[in-house]
Amino acid sequence: MTSPSKKKVKQVGSLSSAVIGSVAIGFVSSVVTTRILEPEAYGDMKFIQNFFQFLAIVFAIGVFPSGALLLTKMGADDKGKKEMIGALLFITAILSLITIAVTAGFSFFENSIFGNDLGKMLLITSPLAAIFLFQPCLEYILQGDNQIYKLSVFRILPGLLYIFSMVGLNFILDVSLTYALMIQIFTGAAVTLVIAYLLRPKYSNFSHNKALIFESDRVYGRHIYTGSLSSVATSYLATFMISYFLDNTQVGFFSLAVTLSLPLMQIPKAVGTTYFKDFANIDFLPKKVTLVSVGVTGLILLIFIAVIKPLVLLVYTEKFSDVVALSYLTAFGSASFGVGDYLNRFLGAHGKGKELRNGAFIVGAVNVVGYYAFVNLFGVIGAAVTQFLAGAVYLLTMMNYYRRYRNERMKTDQQIA
Repeated sequence: MTSPSKKKVKQVGSLSSAVIGSVAIGFVSSVVTTRILEPEAYGDMKFIQNFFQFLAIVFAIGVFPSGALLLTKMGADDKGKKEMIGALLFITAILSLITIAVTAGFSFFENSIFGNDLGKMLLITSPLAAIFLFQPCLEYILQGDNQIYKLSVFRILPGLLYIFSMVGLNFILDVSLTYALMIQIFTGAAVTLVIAYLLRPKYSNFSHNKALIFESDRVYGRHIYTGSLSSVATSYLATFMISYFLDNTQVGFFSLAVTLSLPLMQIPKAVGTTYFKDFANIDFLPKKVTLVSVGVTGLILLIFIAVIKPLVLLVYTEKFSDVVALSYLTAFGSASFGVGDYLNRFLGAHGKGKELRNGAFIVGAVNVVGYYAFVNLFGVIGAAVTQFLAGAVYLLTMMNYYRRYRNERMKTDQQIA
């Protein structure tokens, strides 16, 4: 595969546009939320959101990438794919109920650990746990079945509805933290239900498909899951350590810096997601696609560094000026994670679950040490340094594993020739 097909170019364009749109929406959403909520309440909101995202990773148990991999290998059997999708959605529903129950139990102990008096809020908003599980489930389904246009819509719509709802409700009454979180629940649930309905899932042959999913999970998804626990889940230690050693206002500053740097991660990741199914059928990364992905990421990084300070002061006001210094570090970390994710998609499409798991273990070690020691010693800037280091380590690790795969493949080709 030397050049992308017209269909693939359109799909990359669609998903890249959706990524840019979702980043823009995320930016506007953060502006709306920070203008309506004070820094402390914004920090409380990010603490709760990150708590649910952490639980979603813990309780996903690797079934989503396992199901996506199975879908990539299914042919034109529409009924079979719909049954597989139905099985994945049903499993996710069960996992959601478990996660909600765990949240309810933890809510009674939350204040004694963090001292931020958010236990009752966690209990009230526990349905968010289901939203944070169904969203990655649907993204993996749409990616595995190559339904890129639906995935593009799914990336944009929840944030768009959230913004309109927040602004509209704020004209009627003073929006508090509770209202903001309830809006997220209802808008997220509405979009999730619509996308799930459009997939037309079937729930027949559940036992058979469940067995296939868990078998794939055993040989592939479990490695991805343990890797996610090591790298992605440990990244949420930033939230918990900042809250524990400092306060939730600093959680808000760090989370906003990470949010602002997301474009640097999303573009190469979107390309990798679009090509995921194609990667499974080619031996090496396509050169043109790779060069464009890395080049665009580098260009966005330069633009980000140039505009971030005046942008933060203009849009978020002086109250959030601490975000600027953090953003310089998180920008480099996000760019590294994005290019690393592009390589990750290729390795994942070739079933290199163990390699991805091992790489995640290394990143997880950086996260654990950094977010505990650096935050304790240097405050919130220590969290940004840790994110920068973790991104660099992740990229270097993915590059190393791809180099090994490429060398092995070239050696095999030479032996066959």
